Amino acid sequence: MKKIFFQLTSLYALLFLFAACGGAPKAGPKANTAPSYSESVAIFYPLAVGYKWTFKGTMIGIVTERTVQITGQEDGYYLDNSGGAFKIDAYGLLDKSGRYLLRGPLAKGTTWMSVPNVSTVERYEIVSEGKEVSTPAGLFRGCLEVKSTSKLNNGDMLINITTFAPKVGIIKIQTFVQSKTSRLPQVDLSLINYSTY
Repeated sequence: MKKIFFQLTSLYALLFLFAACGGAPKAGPKANTAPSYSESVAIFYPLAVGYKWTFKGTMIGIVTERTVQITGQEDGYYLDNSGGAFKIDAYGLLDKSGRYLLRGPLAKGTTWMSVPNVSTVERYEIVSEGKEVSTPAGLFRGCLEVKSTSKLNNGDMLINITTFAPKVGIIKIQTFVQSKTSRLPQVDLSLINYSTY
């Protein structure tokens, strides 16, 4: 009788301990759990106070040089000296307005939309991956190219192509207005210097 009592007490203690520790080991993530892309996106857009990027090129035909530097953090966002605020969440690179500039999975053909205001819908697509791109800052391998489009009030399309390099961030930005008959360049900036990692 004492042996049976001891075995039952041990079994109950084991079951209690098992339940207290969370039950059986999980076989993997639940089917409805969304995958996290934060680590892979962070490789293509490193964020830390002090990181900076200098771009040179043209904006609406005017030669320009701009330096963007991460100057601080607020509410989980990294702030830059040009008024930008960015963070990386489980889905991708998000700006303060709720727009994803880069979103996982990081593979050619991945698409998403952002609605920065009631009259604007932006459509994004990763149009190339593993690309080799040269800028005055160097030769970058394994780059991603993201194309975004939005319709303007007159029916023309605003097209933006942003190139991201691993462990660097944005290395090239090209923006143009596409009408039925022409393509008018707006922005063509390339990275000339950077300080990350």
